[in-house]
Amino acid sequence: MRARIAAALAALALGWPAAAGAQTAAAPAAAPAKCADDPAYKQLDYLLGTWDVTSLAGKHSAVVRLEKALDGCGIAQTWDADSGVGSGRGMFTYSRLMQSWHYLWVTNAGGTSYTRGRPDRPNSVLLVSNYPLPGGGERLRHVIFTLVAENRLQETAWWSEDGGKTWTNEFDLWWVRRAK
Repeated sequence: MRARIAAALAALALGWPAAAGAQTAAAPAAAPAKCADDPAYKQLDYLLGTWDVTSLAGKHSAVVRLEKALDGCGIAQTWDADSGVGSGRGMFTYSRLMQSWHYLWVTNAGGTSYTRGRPDRPNSVLLVSNYPLPGGGERLRHVIFTLVAENRLQETAWWSEDGGKTWTNEFDLWWVRRAK
């Protein structure tokens, strides 16, 4: 019985009311558009490509590849750090339910992060995360990807430990898209 209840709750959480045993009087909803055909899943297409990543001072730090994945439902990221440490993989995906972007990041050193966000203007996305601090409280983190020219992107991160009253710059990176 518990297994059936857990399965029904999981089905509801995934938006499958019929599978959860819910009764509906209305006709079944049309199948959602394929991700590749849905404009929402194309909002971050400006990130696609292979990029050289440098500090603002010009020191090269990584090569990043972003490509469509899972029939256009995600954007897979491969970050190859020059030093080897901090190399990682990430996945961006759009949630129709939440109407926002979600990103999960994992490094070869065991680091992970999860962010969520929305485009804040054309060719720019603001991703937000909250992390607990060891002594209590939390760190609010904003990461912004902005296309500043056709083949040039700026990635900036800021954090606040006072609920957003004051902000500290964590990093600024330039991405330059490689020719195809």
